Amino acid sequence: MYTHILSAVDLSNESLDVMVKSKQLAESLGAKLTVLNVVEPIFPVHTYEGELAEQLMISTEQLNDNAQKMLTSLADKAGIDHGVLVFDGGAAVDTVLDVAKEKGCDLICVGSHGKSGLKLLLGSVTNGILHHTGIDVLAIRVKEAD
Repeated sequence: MYTHILSAVDLSNESLDVMVKSKQLAESLGAKLTVLNVVEPIFPVHTYEGELAEQLMISTEQLNDNAQKMLTSLADKAGIDHGVLVFDGGAAVDTVLDVAKEKGCDLICVGSHGKSGLKLLLGSVTNGILHHTGIDVLAIRVKEAD
């Protein structure tokens, strides 16, 4: 059925659930698993000069380092090998779609909060992925942390 699953997570409290369920699905199907986190840039650093640009660059590097540490920690909790982790920066929807294509994935797993309305139900990134990919997308229902 599926041979390569991409689990796209945002490092929210619910990401562990998405990673665990994606791993279980991959194992049950004998499929390969890739776990992706995308950090979207906060500031267009290249538009600034001097000390401010340097400070923004340091902040961006710290953000990236923290995100990598969080993804690794979540992978440890989920029992996922670090070799399947992909960390990238850029626009989330485009990056997820690019990685899925580059890796030859045939299913993308994302989290769904189940609020009301399509955007709230799926989230803007999940909605963008769903409407701009030619492969299957599995929205995994997650419970928000209290």
